[in-house]
Amino acid sequence: IRFALEQEPTGGILQNMLEAGELPLRVTHNDTKLNNVLLDKATRKGLCVLDLDTVMPGLSVHDFGDSIRFGAATAAEDEPDASKMKLDLHLFEVYTRGFLEAAPSLTQKEIDMLALGALTMTLEVGIRFLKDYLDGDLYFKTAYDNHNLIRARTQLALVADMKTKWTDMESIVKKVAKEIAKIYNCHKGEFRSKEMHFYDSGACSALNVLCDKLDIVPMHRNKLGGGTGEMLENE
Repeated sequence: IRFALEQEPTGGILQNMLEAGELPLRVTHNDTKLNNVLLDKATRKGLCVLDLDTVMPGLSVHDFGDSIRFGAATAAEDEPDASKMKLDLHLFEVYTRGFLEAAPSLTQKEIDMLALGALTMTLEVGIRFLKDYLDGDLYFKTAYDNHNLIRARTQLALVADMKTKWTDMESIVKKVAKEIAKIYNCHKGEFRSKEMHFYDSGACSALNVLCDKLDIVPMHRNKLGGGTGEMLENE
């Protein structure tokens, strides 16, 4: 509890940035775990995203962060030995690369906040597990006594490990963003690579209509002066 309370100044940064207009609202999934992606049995490639009941306006860095919390951890969410819970920096880099390749219109500020998104979402989930344990396990399903307490300890252990690796996390994000910008030969946010034309094709038209109605900029849509292209131009 003491450790969680000590993180309060960090926990509200992203929300404050949203309210100040520094981060844009996006269409977000809000439960971006690996087991919410349907994979082809033969090729192991992604076919579609599942569990869409939580799709709503949100922050791109939260979707990124929840993926890291789940997919770049070295132990299970309910590992009894919290000392086994660490952040795998290799997996962090691999996912960061995939995320930035798939979301070319992220703003520079969103890219800068990706590492904080990972820490914030891990902290949030850890606190939710802890609260549910203190409330008598009313929300999350449990398999045994103290299940939510163990979950809380592993998540907060991951937060602590992220803090020790903070400089590495930020360096990885910056390095990957620069590499992707150069690969796609961006200029003022316009991607010249033919492969990237998919993101503005008819395949995304339904999502574009929804975003227009909600007045939200989707991560897949290229915008002038956005994201990795902006970083390349500043180099």
